[in-house]
Amino acid sequence: MDSAEPHPAKSSIIEALVFATDEPLTTRQIADILRNSENGGMSIRMKEDEILAAIRELNATYVAARRSFRIIQVAGGWQFATMPDFAEWLGRMVKEKARRRR
Repeated sequence: MDSAEPHPAKSSIIEALVFATDEPLTTRQIADILRNSENGGMSIRMKEDEILAAIRELNATYVAARRSFRIIQVAGGWQFATMPDFAEWLGRMVKEKARRRR
């Protein structure tokens, strides 16, 4: 009996990568990260169109769940962004942070 936990779904891995990055990840970078199997890790081969389909599916899930964010394409790559409907509250947060720094 194998006690190893199952590997996360490909879309969940892509979601985690985009969430954790501090700069937009290109589709090619995502494919390279998935494929890299250093230290005996799992290698996942995905074509760029499969990655794009996974991102579309993730966004569809966020829409259906009425989430406040989406994965968007910016500067040739992908990153999370908050929906414009929440700009007022984000502006308040930025002002509060600035006020506390004084």
